[in-house]
Amino acid sequence: MFIIYYVDETGETSLKDSRTDIKKVYIANDDKNIYVRINNAAGNLNGFNSNDKFKTTVYCENFGKNTNTTQKTMDGTQMGRNMAYAFTRTSSEDSFDKYTVNGSNWIKSGSVSGVIAPQWDPLTGGIEVVIPRSEIGNSADDSWGHIDVVLSQNSKNSWSNQDVVRLNYRLTSGNEAWLLGDFE
Repeated sequence: MFIIYYVDETGETSLKDSRTDIKKVYIANDDKNIYVRINNAAGNLNGFNSNDKFKTTVYCENFGKNTNTTQKTMDGTQMGRNMAYAFTRTSSEDSFDKYTVNGSNWIKSGSVSGVIAPQWDPLTGGIEVVIPRSEIGNSADDSWGHIDVVLSQNSKNSWSNQDVVRLNYRLTSGNEAWLLGDFE
């Protein structure tokens, strides 16, 4: 299993709010799940259902390259890469939702089950997301695909992406030696 992390430039978010400014993303997988850990620049986050809402979204390519895709986020901004799935949780809802592409539009295709919904720690600014591999087409080990990790903020009842970390990730098998460190 690989436990790698990616360091992101801080201070480049459009609202200049360090709570939705990604500092570091860790990613790993096992035979059943993909694990994502996000650290923000502020080192803290709002609690559940506070007035300042945020959203965590992980966009995934279909690693088998065999489903509909779009290059736009759910908020309409360009990603520059083809994505097939989006997994979201807002700070004001309990549900962990999955979206798929129909034509070139994102549609909600249900809630993710079998894993804990994304969690965050208001005291550290850490967010943890678990995505079942079966939700991204049950791709084989050694498959490469794109993953975008996005933090968004709600302003005037409208969501806007604040920071994005773009990853090119390989699903690893359980018998591989661990690789640790910074892959900027």
